[in-house]
Amino acid sequence: MRMVKKSLLLAATAASLAVVMPGTALASEPTPPVSDSSIVFAGSDTTEYVIDAIATAYNAQSPAPARNAYSYLAEGTATLQTKTSASATLARPVGSGAGISALLDVNNTNTLNASGTRTHVDVARSSSDPSAGPSSLLFVPFAVDAVTWAAKSGGNAPANLTTQQLHDIYSCTVTNWSAVGGTSGTIAPVLPQANSGTRKMFLSKIGVTTPGTCVTSNDSIVENEGTNAVFTGANAANVLVPYATSKFIAQENQLPNAAADLRGSLTLRQVNSVAPRNADGTLNSGFPYKREVYNVVIGSTIPAYLQGLLSDTGYLCNDGQSIVEQYGFAPLVPGDDDDCGFGIPGTGV
Repeated sequence: MRMVKKSLLLAATAASLAVVMPGTALASEPTPPVSDSSIVFAGSDTTEYVIDAIATAYNAQSPAPARNAYSYLAEGTATLQTKTSASATLARPVGSGAGISALLDVNNTNTLNASGTRTHVDVARSSSDPSAGPSSLLFVPFAVDAVTWAAKSGGNAPANLTTQQLHDIYSCTVTNWSAVGGTSGTIAPVLPQANSGTRKMFLSKIGVTTPGTCVTSNDSIVENEGTNAVFTGANAANVLVPYATSKFIAQENQLPNAAADLRGSLTLRQVNSVAPRNADGTLNSGFPYKREVYNVVIGSTIPAYLQGLLSDTGYLCNDGQSIVEQYGFAPLVPGDDDDCGFGIPGTGV
């Protein structure tokens, strides 16, 4: 199956690039609500750009797919009525955890509608692994990402930190940049909001369960951006924050739906003397803080109406892998922990 997918990927690259070349005008998200028969994605900020591009290319196929796919952003109006017959709006899912919560739906209204899709959300975008959801959910991997740390260009942070140094900084036992090879200044560690999968993965990699009291984190700090006031204020030279390499690349390259460059003055830094990007600017798949990213669905198998988009023989794992690479991710290849389109049951509670 993997060899088949590789051949399809190479054959499809030109066609996929024609659909989503930089400069193509794409809507930031669909105008809600979309039709009941549509496939709706919501959740992770990290994968919102690439899934929007995948959905756009998927819908543009000839012949057209039976159901169109749409992806709502993690930022925007506070509430959404995602589909026409949804009886109520839901809070916009901001981050992996919120996307999974919307899929599970505590109010038990995300049931199958008359068109055979879910009432509100069909697929949760997630940069969190299967431990983020119960066994009633299936985590379907589709790409590889890397998470590093970022700091202000020309600020007091060094080019490299070790895992131990990052642990000590976010535990607040090391508080001055001069102690870790930087210019003297009180370190100002920052984390994105609590539902962020990037936050969860980064803290896991550096071995921090509970961040120290010197760490700034609140709901206004969205993951993978450097324009929040915390990054531009008087203490900007001392700030560091986790950042998804894929999102940084997409923003830098001004790709569709990533046209607003939110990096500010942040630059990506090394961990354990390994750079998150290769010399050609692509993601370094040998980076120590590597993760798979997922699309999460309800059930023990991928529902039939989603097979043509999400399964190992579907669009995303074949033609869509060229788009995955455009948006700064690495495709899943033989030797990775899991293969594209093969779901893993949730292991959380």
